[in-house]
Amino acid sequence: MMSSSHKRARTLDEDSDDSSSSADYYYAVLSGTETGILSSWFRVMEWTGHGFTSYQKRDSPLEDLRLEIRQLTRQLIEVKRRMVGDHYKEARRASNPYEFLGEGQNGGLNSLFMNRSAIKLANLDALLDWQLTTQPNFGPFRFVDLCGAPGGFSEYLMRRCVNLGVHECQGFGMSLLGVNEYGAGVAWKIDDFCYYQQRTKLEFQVCWNGNGDILDWNNVQELIAMVTKDSETSKVQLVVADGGFDAQRNAEDQEGMTQKLIVCEVAAALELLDVGGTLVLKLFGFQTPVVQCVMRYLYASFERMVALKPISSRPASAERYVICFNFRGNASNFDGQRWKNQMFLGQFVADVPTEELESYLCEFDRNMLVLNLKACHTMLSYVKSEESWDIPELSVDADDYRLCWRLM
Repeated sequence: MMSSSHKRARTLDEDSDDSSSSADYYYAVLSGTETGILSSWFRVMEWTGHGFTSYQKRDSPLEDLRLEIRQLTRQLIEVKRRMVGDHYKEARRASNPYEFLGEGQNGGLNSLFMNRSAIKLANLDALLDWQLTTQPNFGPFRFVDLCGAPGGFSEYLMRRCVNLGVHECQGFGMSLLGVNEYGAGVAWKIDDFCYYQQRTKLEFQVCWNGNGDILDWNNVQELIAMVTKDSETSKVQLVVADGGFDAQRNAEDQEGMTQKLIVCEVAAALELLDVGGTLVLKLFGFQTPVVQCVMRYLYASFERMVALKPISSRPASAERYVICFNFRGNASNFDGQRWKNQMFLGQFVADVPTEELESYLCEFDRNMLVLNLKACHTMLSYVKSEESWDIPELSVDADDYRLCWRLM
């Protein structure tokens, strides 16, 4: 769990050239916690929000931060262009002491779930003191899983509800069933069902109407109709959006490639969330005008938000999660389709100051790039000197994580 002993992520960036010691990288990652449990790559968890913040703005002017981000981005692109070939898969595992946590073998936690996505959500929930799965005061726990097939996020949420003894859990899923401009979808491994497990009534429905393509607003309307059907509560308390696609994974501009998907996910979430609800959103950067426009809107629409890089997310990846709490609700004339167009055109102007948000996101991007570079250099170092590479003895115990993340 996150504790006061966590330090700033930039302590991992003592230097960033190929001569940097892989052992130093390991020891830097593994040090700094009293409990031996490290749940985030960034050792300070800072919140931001209009009227609610724990974020301490640094001395760096915003333009200096943006310049540093551009420089680090160029460095990362150059390094990643050198990382080709299957041997980097082995290097990825060897250079990341936490890689095995997301595996279904070698003692990893993924043996408990269908895929590593479930482990990521469990990791995030633990970091947030299980605020994602807080029992409602009345009625069922209701959530929507956007772009989440085969269903790892949903599987974790339902298992958590059973462990908590929640009276009723209702889940709804929509994910690409066919093909769109990003490629082919993934089949759900969770079928529609409704049954009791221990004291909990579990119900899960997939939106089979249409092709599940969130880029098509007609599909979102079908999902909204399904969520509101036969229910006293027409909204949900949690929306998780973990969308991605194969072509983006090794792309040099992941943020730009995924921004359309992100806008569509958020538009759907805003239509589905109840007042006071929570949004979990995967992103790959905060620098494009479209993503910045979305973030400004979320900043104004939720009480508080936090950006996190869970330890179960690979350090060389730009993947990060933004979690937004206490949704303020939509205006009476809100229209998701029109909102999407406003985001793509950058037409939203927040009615609250957003300077703190911009600094917060830029600092996160800068720290993420530092982490990515360090991890990639370590992978290069492993490939160059595989036979002589001295891997330090690690103190990462999967059983400790099972207990800490309440997966027992």
